[in-house]
Amino acid sequence: MKARSLSTLFSLVIVSTIGSFAQPAWFGGTPTTTPYIHSLDFHYGIDQVGKVYVALVEGYFSTPLTSAVVRQAVIDGPSGQKISTWVINVPLADINTILTINALNQLGGNINLIPNHDYTFYCVAEDAGGNLQAAPVRLNVTTLACPKIDILTGFTQPVVCINKGATARFNAVISDPNPDINGIYAGTQWTLDWGDGNTAAYTSIADNDIPSLALRTHTYLNITDCNYVFTNGIKNPCGETRDVQYIAIVHGRDIPSDGGGILQIVDNATGSTTIQVCAGIQTIITVRDNSTWNCQNPTLPGGLTPVPNTDPRNIEWLYGQDPLGVITNTITGNVAIAAMGNAPQASGRFSPVPYGPASLSQAITIPATCLAGQYFRVYLKEWNKCNWTDPEYASTFVDILVIAVPPAPTAPNRTICFGNVRTLTVTSPPVGTINWYSDALLTTLVGTGITYTPVQTAVGSYDFWVADRSLTGLNCQGPGTKVTLLINPLPNKPTVAITSGSLSFCFDGGITSVTLTANPNTPPVITSYQWFKNGTAVGGAITNSITLSQPTESGIYTVQTYGIAPSNCPSPASDPVTVTIYSISSIVNPTPQTICESGTTSFTVSSPDPITQYSWDYSTDGGTSWNNVNNGLHYNGNNNSTLQVINAPLSYNGTLYRGKLKTTAGGCWFNSGSALLTVNPNAVISLTSAAGTDAQTPCINTPITNITYSVTGGGTGAGVAGLPAGVSG
Repeated sequence: MKARSLSTLFSLVIVSTIGSFAQPAWFGGTPTTTPYIHSLDFHYGIDQVGKVYVALVEGYFSTPLTSAVVRQAVIDGPSGQKISTWVINVPLADINTILTINALNQLGGNINLIPNHDYTFYCVAEDAGGNLQAAPVRLNVTTLACPKIDILTGFTQPVVCINKGATARFNAVISDPNPDINGIYAGTQWTLDWGDGNTAAYTSIADNDIPSLALRTHTYLNITDCNYVFTNGIKNPCGETRDVQYIAIVHGRDIPSDGGGILQIVDNATGSTTIQVCAGIQTIITVRDNSTWNCQNPTLPGGLTPVPNTDPRNIEWLYGQDPLGVITNTITGNVAIAAMGNAPQASGRFSPVPYGPASLSQAITIPATCLAGQYFRVYLKEWNKCNWTDPEYASTFVDILVIAVPPAPTAPNRTICFGNVRTLTVTSPPVGTINWYSDALLTTLVGTGITYTPVQTAVGSYDFWVADRSLTGLNCQGPGTKVTLLINPLPNKPTVAITSGSLSFCFDGGITSVTLTANPNTPPVITSYQWFKNGTAVGGAITNSITLSQPTESGIYTVQTYGIAPSNCPSPASDPVTVTIYSISSIVNPTPQTICESGTTSFTVSSPDPITQYSWDYSTDGGTSWNNVNNGLHYNGNNNSTLQVINAPLSYNGTLYRGKLKTTAGGCWFNSGSALLTVNPNAVISLTSAAGTDAQTPCINTPITNITYSVTGGGTGAGVAGLPAGVSG
């Protein structure tokens, strides 16, 4: 080590020596030292009663000093690097003896020296008369290095279940009582961190002093984790440290109040804790143990190996009853538990296979008789090492809830004719989405919406089912309503036969007619007919035949046949048949005529229709029988529109006349109305002239003057006039 100068530590004092031959001598040789970590033993001895002056200086020094300087420096006391001085009296009993004194405990007042550090001793002996040795002794010494902390530690946990008091103890044992070996000196600092936020600190008040058992014992109350890292740190006064870590296990029942575990049941199909089924529909539910078994895979910082909670567990399924046997089932009808029978049922306590929180319940069949608002409860019981006896079970449950479904829709059956619109329609207000199915189990969806048009077009009967599915919650679908589409066939095209009469004839007042008869060409079955004239249905013509006799019935006739009710499917129209009943649109009838016997008159008939020929008939029996006029003595114009009656005899009185017109269309003869001919007899007039001569002149039409007359008999007529002017009777 580098030698230092003591010019700043010691004052140079010149002293005189008295009696140099009386100075003491060192017994057993020059003093020596035994270094330790924090102290030094100083070994010395002199051959007479006297004193020994000793100064301990930090660091190595090579400066030679005089005995007087050393003694004065000791007397002056510590300063600077001169950390300790002492004056040792040597009585008579101690002369010629090797004596030892410890620098830490006996010199300088408990000075702790620095481990592995350089120090220098200066010492000089003095006899009883105050005579100093001729030269002091300088000793260089190095303290020993600080030992590493060497103790035995451990960590024990008699209880790891938090529900039963999870207690841990840090064990510390000193195997060698020498602090220079174990490193536990007074002032050693201890820290204890239990990993859950609780810490403790302690300082050794003496060598080999460790914290008390109470300070090294801790009960875990925190449930935020199931593994905690306990850390112990030890640091002795010379700076050596020792750190250890242990894993504290804090397990519990698999419930939140004991830590990270949680028991949970879910729907195996959806993973949901909310399990609903639709009212009125049979539903099979399987639930799954979805629990988190506490500390299956914990993690720890620093690469420490965690301690999982993999000790054996048991579970039990309860169906429709709680752990005390109380029924928890309000479902109408039997709830079947697969392989077990109807609820309530209990599986009994068992170890899950495969092991772990993923066990499946038996399949639970909720019957179609279930009603909205009812429920079925399933319990799961569980045991682990922290609640292993039967009464200590932990449990949870899940409810299978029955929720309302939309009512069955109202949708009428539809019967149509082949080729007509096939659309089926829901007539009730929908709750959600209307779905159409082709099967009663409602598995084959064929359409959605208020209306549905089936793809089937052939004649036949087709069944469909329509259901209403809710748009909220579970989207439950209500029961299906059966709807039948019946496609009836169209009757075959009928044919028309003329079963009497002719298609073309002259109207004769309804005597002559034509009868048309339809052949339906069955099958299919025919229930009714309809005849059409010029495309318009003929009222009341609903049988297989129709008889026509009136001019207004002329036209083009077709017939349709109709199938079974209610569709009454119409056939194609038959081929048209034209019926022509010739007639005259109108006749201007002759008017009655009145004439005098042997008078002449005429009758006229006409029509706006084209006429090819005329003829006249007469009747003398009031219209019962008729005869042709023919031209002759009293008639002219028999073949004309005007008939003249010439020189009518009195016998023609009361004769009826009618015209006969032959139309161009059809060449048909039509009779006009009759007109009466009145023939009055001539009057007998007696005339007396001025000359007295008598005369008889009928129907006088020439003036007669200045006569006297009398009339007997006779009547009015076209040829009879009143008396001429100037004639008096």
